Amino acid sequence: CEYKYRERSDVCKIVSVAGLNKMKNVFMYAEIGKVLKSRGLNFVIKVAGDGPLKNELNELIIKYGLQEQVVLLGSQVDPKPYYNEAFIYIHPADKEGFGITVAEAMSSGLPVIVSDRGGVPELVNNMEDGIIVDAYNPEEWADAIIKLYNDRELYEKLSKNGYETYKARFTPEIYAGNLDKIYDTLLSLK
Repeated sequence: CEYKYRERSDVCKIVSVAGLNKMKNVFMYAEIGKVLKSRGLNFVIKVAGDGPLKNELNELIIKYGLQEQVVLLGSQVDPKPYYNEAFIYIHPADKEGFGITVAEAMSSGLPVIVSDRGGVPELVNNMEDGIIVDAYNPEEWADAIIKLYNDRELYEKLSKNGYETYKARFTPEIYAGNLDKIYDTLLSLK
C-alpha cells in the first residue's frame, strides 16, 4: 500500500479485515454500529473476511437494523481497494498475536483504532499513531470513531504517524531482517 491523503466525505467509511471467528471479537462490529447509529452518525462499516461466526454476526446486524451500515464482504483475495476507499480502520480482535491487517492499514495511511487485548496494542502508540480502546466497550469504539471523523488535526496526525510507524517497523524488509536476527540468535545458542 501507499500513503494516501483522504478527504472526509458525508459518510464515515470504516473498514476492517478479519476472519469471522472467536479470536476476532466480531460481534463488536454490530455493537459499534448500534451505538454509531444511535448517535446519528452517517457511516458504513465494511468487514472483509469470512468464518464460522458469519451467520451469527449477520443475525445480530439484522436484529439491530444495520444491514445498510454493517456490510459483510466475505473473503477477499486483495483487501487493498477497501483500505483505499475507507477513512478509518478498526480492529476489535481480542485474542490475536500480531495483527498484520493493522500494519497494512497503516501502510496506506489509514488511522487505526485497535482493541486493548492480545498482541495488537503493541503495534500502536495510543494517540500518537493510532487509538487503543477497550475491546468490549462499544461506546469507547464509537467515541474514537466520531472523534477521528470530526477532528481533522488528530486524523492527520494519526494517519501520517501511523504511516511512518509502518515504514520504520513493519515493512517486509524490516520484518525479514528481524527474523534473520532471531534465527541467528537461536543458532548461536547451539
